[in-house]
Amino acid sequence: MTQPSPVLPEVLAKALAQALERAQECLTRRDIDGAEQAIIPLARLGLSTHPDVLGAMGAIRMYQGRLPEAVALLTQGRAAAPQDSALALNLGRALSALGRVADAEAAMREALQLQRGWAEAHFELGHLLHRVGRLAEAEAQFRSVLRQMPALTHAKLALG
Repeated sequence: MTQPSPVLPEVLAKALAQALERAQECLTRRDIDGAEQAIIPLARLGLSTHPDVLGAMGAIRMYQGRLPEAVALLTQGRAAAPQDSALALNLGRALSALGRVADAEAAMREALQLQRGWAEAHFELGHLLHRVGRLAEAEAQFRSVLRQMPALTHAKLALG
């Protein structure tokens, strides 16, 4: 669960929410440049260190394959919002993509501590564990996903 954002004046909060929504819409369409263009103006408003902005930029950098930058942004976001499970999971994803398995696992498990039973985090952790050959642990994660979302094809396929 995402922690509430720091208190902002109403006009800044509105600008932040609108930019983040536009960026998310762009990412959903795989329009990475559009997502980045939606976020850039927030820096001019003094929001470049806001945890939600750092998280969005970290996600954009992951899509761009700029993984070290993604890790740096997401780590900074985690420092500003340590209770934000989405930042923890995205940090885990970026670390996993860099091959930093132990760090990725720790971040994903932290996301699950912050938001118990989160199917998406169980799936990501299961995928990581499967990739490194820890099959029994991966199976437990995928089964956890299926208990919550029985129709999720990816988890079923991962179990074989």
